[in-house]
Amino acid sequence: MAIVMTSTSQMTSSQYDQVIAHLAAELAAAEGFIAHFARPGADGGWTVIEVWESEQQQAAWYDAKVRPHLPPGSPEPGIRPLHNVLLAS
Repeated sequence: MAIVMTSTSQMTSSQYDQVIAHLAAELAAAEGFIAHFARPGADGGWTVIEVWESEQQQAAWYDAKVRPHLPPGSPEPGIRPLHNVLLAS
């Protein structure tokens, strides 16, 4: 079942840009990856939203590739099941 992951951190836009520059190609090729969105948070932090084919695929990626780059104390990502995913063709 597809899931949506939402993650917030106190990263700056510059920090996010550095991380995504290193991970974008690998993320796009990751098994189960569907989409990635990022935006500044209301509190000055950063919010990332991703859609994955399964929670297991997202967790494997996050633990191996993302978590090591996050500031200490960053909250765990929120995971919610999706009922439907429709993409432009």
